[in-house]
Amino acid sequence: SVVDRHVLARGSQQKVVNNIIRKSKEETPDLIILTPTCTSSILQEDLKNFVYQASLSAEMDILLADVNHYRVNEFQAADQTLFQ
Repeated sequence: SVVDRHVLARGSQQKVVNNIIRKSKEETPDLIILTPTCTSSILQEDLKNFVYQASLSAEMDILLADVNHYRVNEFQAADQTLFQ
């Protein structure tokens, strides 16, 4: 997704939470996995709070894949996520 000046100033919480809620209504998945991005890591966003806020309105499970993308590759990240 595009990082604009508003995201840099306020963070991406509202955008991410709104997207999770929208997807939950459009697709009705059993699970949504939220993964950190470079931007969320650089901005040190509280992704656990994103999951909490989205879970108040969404009707499915939401899991935070709590992995550090700077220290592991995508296969290691997938393994750590599934282990959680």
